[in-house]
Amino acid sequence: MEKITLKNSRELKLVGNIYKAGDESLVIMCHGFASDQYANGRFEKLAGALNEQGISALSFDFSGCGESDDESLTADKLSDDLTTVIDYVKTLGYKKIALFSHSLGAFISLKAYSKDIQTMVLLGPLTGALNFKSDEFYTAEQLEDLKEKGCFTIKSENHIRTEVVVDKQLPLDIAQINQKELFGNLGCPILMIHGDQGEMEHTLFPSSKEAIKLLSDDSTLVVIEGASHSFVEKYDKVVKLSVDWILNYLS
Repeated sequence: MEKITLKNSRELKLVGNIYKAGDESLVIMCHGFASDQYANGRFEKLAGALNEQGISALSFDFSGCGESDDESLTADKLSDDLTTVIDYVKTLGYKKIALFSHSLGAFISLKAYSKDIQTMVLLGPLTGALNFKSDEFYTAEQLEDLKEKGCFTIKSENHIRTEVVVDKQLPLDIAQINQKELFGNLGCPILMIHGDQGEMEHTLFPSSKEAIKLLSDDSTLVVIEGASHSFVEKYDKVVKLSVDWILNYLS
């Protein structure tokens, strides 16, 4: 594992790790909302399994997350971060690039798609519009911050930073997702994986059922029984499904 740093178009530092195994194929791993490039060890486990098959991997912290520079989160900013990483990987000489993304990271992967991407694996993906009702999603303090500052903070689930700043634009970005536009220009096969446990998976799954209809026949939607949105209960199965899929398109 080698630590890397690079600058996005806003001159903010992005921090990541590259797990080298081969010089031709690489998987970029994109974490979910308020997480980081390690995803509580899950991304390191996937990177190890990919390395065993001769495929390199790269994980990184989106701006405002983990060790990367401070920033408030919006869909456009996160998409710019991922585009920066894709361009960086190309400068290293990798010809075959795949994306593995969790939750919000999946939406960002779809948004940042380019023809450089051979395939994607989207885990518990956000694939359609979600509306956040203020009395259910925000605390009173967050509503006050939104009114006065245009952003709010949430507790981070990683050990590197304690809080993540969310711009008021991000919930709007998610509420305004146009699924047909998001999936309309995709030119690569996609594996979408959902669990059948927990409110989040039950909320996200219907959009993915509609999204798969917009993709070519070589894309697939899989449901893992007993898995929640974190997939910790069934992560070995996630790794096997993902590695097998990626090998089919990158080997």
